[in-house]
Amino acid sequence: MKFSIFVCVVFMFWESILLIEARPSDVTISKDMPDTLLETVGQAINCSHYVSPGSTAPAETTLEGVFPEDNDSFNAFFGCIWKKKGIINDAAEINEENLRIYLKDLFTMGEEISERQKSLIDEVVAHCKDLVHFDYKKKSIKMNNCIMNYLHSLIKQ
Repeated sequence: MKFSIFVCVVFMFWESILLIEARPSDVTISKDMPDTLLETVGQAINCSHYVSPGSTAPAETTLEGVFPEDNDSFNAFFGCIWKKKGIINDAAEINEENLRIYLKDLFTMGEEISERQKSLIDEVVAHCKDLVHFDYKKKSIKMNNCIMNYLHSLIKQ
C-alpha cells in the first residue's frame, strides 16, 4: 500500500512540475513542502525557459506517469532539472549515487529509509542505469520513464 502511494506521489509531483513550467510567475510554494520537492520546484522554475511558448505540453502522460519522448523542449526542460541535480551530465552519463539520493529523498520525504526502500532503489537503479542514449536531454526523460515503468510494474504484481 505504501509503495502505491509513493508512485502516486511521484506522479502527482511531476504533474505539478508541468503546471509550474506552464506558469512560473504564478507559483506559490509552501515552506512545509519536503526539501527535495522544494529544491526540484526551484530547479523546474529555473529550467522553464527551455519550454517554448509554442511547444506542445506533454500533458498526455500515461497512467504509469510516463512522458512522451518526442517533445524536444520538454526533454530539454527535464534534462536541465536532472543536470542541476547532478544525476546526469552533458555526456549523458548517469551519476548512480546522485540518482540513489534523489530516489531515496522521494521515497522517504525526509523520513528514515527502510531496508525495503533501499532494496527497491537498488532494483530501480540496476534496471535503468544502462539505458543508452547520447543526448542527456532525451536520456533524462527515458530514465524517468524507465523508473516509472519499473515502479508501476511492481504495483501490478
